[in-house]
Amino acid sequence: PGGLACTEVTPEGFLFDMGGHVLFSHWDYFDQLLDAAMGKGAWNTLQRASYVWIKNRWVAYPFQNNIAALDKEDQVACLTGLVEARVASATAATRPANFDEWILRSQGSGIADLFMRPYNFKVWAVPTTEMQCEWLGERVATVDVARAISNVIHNREDAGWGPNAVFRFPKQGGTGAIWKAVAQLLPANKQVSGNQYMVQQVHIFGSCQSAHSSK
Repeated sequence: PGGLACTEVTPEGFLFDMGGHVLFSHWDYFDQLLDAAMGKGAWNTLQRASYVWIKNRWVAYPFQNNIAALDKEDQVACLTGLVEARVASATAATRPANFDEWILRSQGSGIADLFMRPYNFKVWAVPTTEMQCEWLGERVATVDVARAISNVIHNREDAGWGPNAVFRFPKQGGTGAIWKAVAQLLPANKQVSGNQYMVQQVHIFGSCQSAHSSK
């Protein structure tokens, strides 16, 4: 259960989450479901501590809020891009056509070239020009220009942004334990998982997915 959101266990007992390793939610119903599956005492509540290694230095996540950690030349490029992006966004007559345009309008060319384009290509293996931007929501940090300038002037780290700044993680079993527990809420005859089942089709704009047994 969980597909790629599973946890592999080595013979030595080490756990490796394959995907979906940070779980955060603002939906009470979803949180209640996970508590029903796992139990309220099954979680650790953790403060995120994430950094980007770039140009021989650590920059706190989200990168776009912490350009104060960059050298002066890159700071200027990023701040100039932010100001230009603010103007471009205010005067744009249409919505961004793709993820790349969204990055340029919200963060500018400096942050785009230095971080957002290479980072997102590494994550998704698809150029940002070929990705749509309807999925973003809270997933990608936008930038408060005044706050960014203030952080640079005061040389201040600003790492507290985001819906996953604080998150829950299982005390035992890794991410995979969550979905194994959720699966146990289903009647036994409704639980379908394992290598013997293959997805036949997925309707992108709907909610239908079908599978069949290869046996």
